[in-house]
Amino acid sequence: MDSTISYRNPCSQQSKDVYLAGTKEKHQPIIFYIHGGAFVQRQNSLHFHLFKKLVSRIGCIVIAPDYPLVPHANVDEIYNHLALFYEKAKDLYKDQPMIWMGDSAGGGLALGLAKLMHQEKGLIDQKIVLFSPWLDVSMNDPKIVEIQKQDAILNHDTLQKIGKLYAGSHALNDPIVNPLVGSFSGIKHIAVWSGTYDILYADALALKEKVSKEDVILDMHIYENMLHTWIYFGITESKQAMNEIVQTILQMSEVKT
Repeated sequence: MDSTISYRNPCSQQSKDVYLAGTKEKHQPIIFYIHGGAFVQRQNSLHFHLFKKLVSRIGCIVIAPDYPLVPHANVDEIYNHLALFYEKAKDLYKDQPMIWMGDSAGGGLALGLAKLMHQEKGLIDQKIVLFSPWLDVSMNDPKIVEIQKQDAILNHDTLQKIGKLYAGSHALNDPIVNPLVGSFSGIKHIAVWSGTYDILYADALALKEKVSKEDVILDMHIYENMLHTWIYFGITESKQAMNEIVQTILQMSEVKT
C-alpha cells in the first residue's frame, strides 16, 4: 500500500507532505526515513523505489516527511518540522518499534534528531541506519582533500557553502549542527554504509572514532571504491548493501526470519 498524507503544521499555515508506505500487518517495524539531497533537494523517485523495496522485503512502514530546505530554512526550522512529524508518527504507531534511517544529509538529520529526542523526550535504546551520511557540515576534515580526487559526485566547496547556510546563526561545531559533537546517550545501535570514493567517508570514519568511546553498538559497512549513495546505482554492490540493510533492520526490530 502506498499513499501520500499530509499533516497540518500547527506553527504554520502551510501543509507539508509525508510519503507513507507500508503493509496492513500488525506490529511491523516503523522506519522514520529522512531523505538526503544536501538540504536543498526534496525526496525523489530513487527514494520512493527504496521505500517500496523495504516494505516488500521487511513488511515495515516507512514514514518519510519532506522538510523545509536551505536557503529558505536552516537547522532550527528543519528540526522543528521533523520533530512535529515524529510526534505525529508516535501517536499513530504507539507500540511499534521505530528505527531512524537516512541517507546523505538525511543521515546527519537522523542522527541529530535521535540525539535531540533523547535530550527533549528521554528516548533511549534508539536504533539508526545511515548510508553515506553527511555529519560534519563544516567540511574541515583533512582527509577530504585526498578523497576528493576520487569523488565524481560531491564537491567540497559546494557542500561547505551549503553547510554554512544550513547552520544559520549557530557555530558549525554546535551539537545541533554537527551530530558528531556531544554525548551519544540514548542511542543503542548505529549501522553505517559508506564508500571510500565519497568525500563523506571522512565523516563515517569520524563517527567510528567518536562512537568507540561511547556505549553504542556500531556496525560499519565500508565499500571500497564506491561513490556517494551507491545503493541507488543498481549495481552488484547496491544489491549487496540492500541485503545487508534489510538484515540489519530485521535485527534491530527483533523480527525473526
